[in-house]
Amino acid sequence: MVIPSIAKTSVAIDTSALSDIVKSNSLTDQFTKTILSRPMNLLIPKVAISELVALETETNALRMLQRLQKLCRHLGERFCPSLDHLDIIKAELRGWQTGPPVHERGWRSLARATNSSLLEAAQTLPEVHKQLRDVKTRLFELDRSAYLTRPVEVTPHEARQLIVDATPSESNEPVIILASELSDGGLTPEKIVSNPLRFKATHALSHLSKRLWIANSVDRKLTTPAEEAVIGMWRTKRAGKGEGTWHDISIAGASAYADIFLTNDRNQLSRCKFLKERGLLTFAPTNLPAFLGNTSG
Repeated sequence: MVIPSIAKTSVAIDTSALSDIVKSNSLTDQFTKTILSRPMNLLIPKVAISELVALETETNALRMLQRLQKLCRHLGERFCPSLDHLDIIKAELRGWQTGPPVHERGWRSLARATNSSLLEAAQTLPEVHKQLRDVKTRLFELDRSAYLTRPVEVTPHEARQLIVDATPSESNEPVIILASELSDGGLTPEKIVSNPLRFKATHALSHLSKRLWIANSVDRKLTTPAEEAVIGMWRTKRAGKGEGTWHDISIAGASAYADIFLTNDRNQLSRCKFLKERGLLTFAPTNLPAFLGNTSG
């Protein structure tokens, strides 16, 4: 289902910005007022919701669910659940998307939920937190050792150039191959790369993941400062900073149909601006302070 034509502008958001909004009552109110005072919809992917509410304790999970419910109730039909990366790839395989695809049922169940229902949901979330943490840790460890296990057969200088160049997606890129496999043989990788307009999110995801893969496959000790200025933007960061990198880029790529992309993650913002400048992403990436400042008054 494509987003209803409630508004002209679609604002996608990642976990970092959403978390900052719901943790502050005043910021929730300011953000809600901004969205409702303009012709805007808010696109929130399921993975961002999961990351937000899947906390270590039931008490914290319940508190976060209640804060999210407040935002949902205030925004009403402007609060739109958008597709995660695999779902949006499948949607593109089914046909052209004329706007941001969203889930049909929306978040009405969240808006109507009682405290007892929220408590019941909160009781399951510590286990979800553990599962998410395990997945992130596994991906993080693979990324941090990538230069040993799957080195790119290029020099750091060549790797930097591959990241900088605004080249179209290629048929041998993992995301493109995945999309072809999900089509059950209906579409070859070559057909998918030849039509970036139809497969807008698939190409966005490929541009993001390819650069992350290249950067992690280059040994940090071999790069010059000039090379590291580019490669380091894409390399998974140290423990405590880089565990959610793959979730971050999946949210950004799945937001390809949005007009604005909100993130308070500095690395996420830098990567998206980098691709936007090269014409590989069409949305305008920004952070929450800039968004609220630019849309106020």
